[in-house]
Amino acid sequence: KVMCFNYKKKIKNLDAMLMAAGRGKRMGYMTKFLAKPLIKINDTCMLERNIIKIANSGISKIVVNSSYRHLTIKKFIKNYKLKKKLPKLIITFEKNRLETGGGLKNAIENFKNSNLLVINGDSLLQNADRYCPIKNLHSNYKELDMDVLLLLSKKKNTLGYNGNGDYDKLAYSNASKLTSKKNGYSQKYIFTGWQIINKNIMSSFSQKTFSLKKVYDLAEKKGRLYGITHKGKFFHIGDPKSYEIVNKFFRLSR
Repeated sequence: KVMCFNYKKKIKNLDAMLMAAGRGKRMGYMTKFLAKPLIKINDTCMLERNIIKIANSGISKIVVNSSYRHLTIKKFIKNYKLKKKLPKLIITFEKNRLETGGGLKNAIENFKNSNLLVINGDSLLQNADRYCPIKNLHSNYKELDMDVLLLLSKKKNTLGYNGNGDYDKLAYSNASKLTSKKNGYSQKYIFTGWQIINKNIMSSFSQKTFSLKKVYDLAEKKGRLYGITHKGKFFHIGDPKSYEIVNKFFRLSR
């Protein structure tokens, strides 16, 4: 399912950023001439799948950052704009890749809203019926309490991921404070690469190149890092093997 469930109330006070600057080295030949988010999963590239999800939620502006094979991103966006009038798509270019935090900071002047939906370009979600991950993030985000709200997945609902998890919840509530401290061998929840970030926290970082993980660590330290659990599947495409697993899943569940 590429589409988000089209609920009546459109999201107005949120801008979106799609991270598409990564090199995708572990994908081997697949990213030799192509930016990683343009890899096709069952005939539709990851970037397009996520643009459609964002557009269906009612968000009207998406910034896409580019660096490696940036001309392939530029060409895709140009062709996409010919087909669809909305959402408004803006491309930022990084001559030297700035990592996820630096990429967001570099694009910050393009956003009017203070709350930003930020999505990794190689992160795909499949939704449970009548559920929208963007609506779920938006309705659970409380600006007074949170700097960052992460969308998390349980390992059993994740395909293509081999790690030990990223976070544990500190409460049983739907939106809970998170801890990255390991209580045992593994942590229960995996970060999907989907999140809402208050752009004001970005002013705490003076460096040009840094990872968003530093932003999460700061938010966690301040007690302002929260997480909610995704209803559906999360697909992690990190190498050709995980690509084959995910592509096969999409092909068979058509």
